[in-house]
Amino acid sequence: MVDDPREELRRRLDSGEVSAAHVAFSARARGWPVVTSAPAPLLALDAAIEIERLP
Repeated sequence: MVDDPREELRRRLDSGEVSAAHVAFSARARGWPVVTSAPAPLLALDAAIEIERLP
């Protein structure tokens, strides 16, 4: 457990969790595919989003 919520937010921002969540949410809301070379974090959040993989 994290005592300071700011530390938890910093950890999540540094790990890219917040960015991945925003991308997954936006893709789902708009019905757009996500173009990425690293789909695993996005698919872990939402396995139903469409992914267009980059090499």
